[in-house]
Amino acid sequence: MSFNCSFMRKQRIAVRSTGTAKRAQVSMEFLMIISITFLLTIPLIVLFLKESQSAGEQVTLAQVIQIARRIADSAESVHAFGEPATLVLKVYMPPGVNSSLIDNAELVFIVNNNGNQVSIGVPTSINMSGSISVNPGIHNIRVTAIANYVNISEFSSSG
Repeated sequence: MSFNCSFMRKQRIAVRSTGTAKRAQVSMEFLMIISITFLLTIPLIVLFLKESQSAGEQVTLAQVIQIARRIADSAESVHAFGEPATLVLKVYMPPGVNSSLIDNAELVFIVNNNGNQVSIGVPTSINMSGSISVNPGIHNIRVTAIANYVNISEFSSSG
């Protein structure tokens, strides 16, 4: 009888150790699944962040090109109307624009793109002078015909 009891104890111990081994195996499988999922997710996150930054820079470039064209078109229109003609533009200057330059017959913006400085220039058939602030935000730009050229300036709207 004592032999049966010791045998039963060994059987119980064997059952207990098998249950622990199964739980350890399940835990290891769970950890492996989580780690593989994590390893696959990291490149996707990096790719998403790069693409979203690139898309933001593309939008900035498109906005600056549109602003430059609107100002140049307005300058040509005002020049065609003659001296007292004035147009007022309301434009949104995006972040990332470093500087602007109005040089005779060309309007130039310098923009950051992927760590490089990109020059966006719009030529016109008329002489222009003036300055435009590149602070991000909404700007009121006055385009005025004066004798042989067009003056481009910024003003603050009151009210």
